[in-house]
Amino acid sequence: YQKAIELDVNSPAWVYRHLGFALQQQQRSEEAVEAYQKAISLQPDDVDAYRLLGQAQGKLRDLDGTISSYQKAIKLSAEVPIWVYLNLGEALSQKGREEEAILAYEKALELEPENLGIQQLLEGVIARKEAHEGDRCQLAKQLQREGLLDEALAEFRRVLAEDGSN
Repeated sequence: YQKAIELDVNSPAWVYRHLGFALQQQQRSEEAVEAYQKAISLQPDDVDAYRLLGQAQGKLRDLDGTISSYQKAIKLSAEVPIWVYLNLGEALSQKGREEEAILAYEKALELEPENLGIQQLLEGVIARKEAHEGDRCQLAKQLQREGLLDEALAEFRRVLAEDGSN
């Protein structure tokens, strides 16, 4: 794909999308992001490029970029794979945007109503939302129990910032 682009500077968007996918397979996520962004600049309604861009951004822990890309893919087409909703839900949850995460997981559950894993993810976000609305320390403990240690640590730090005697 790189050679094709080198030979034809006016390569179509799909070439850049495929290059991004190949780079992503090689764990070269930063380069993959650039390729997907180029594909999108050439074809702004390329749902697949947005889906794949979100995935590459997720590998780089760019949660805002991930959320934006997945939301754009969904806006362009309601017919996206279930993993888009699952990854979107996870990114939103990590950003503390529980209401939106719940909606993403509910959409995934609509696609696979019998999937117990999705039901558990949804229940976990609902529990975090309820804890968040109540005691922040309880939220931190809930995150810790779920193995979300970075998020738990951040929440414990927020508790200490609000009340240094806790």
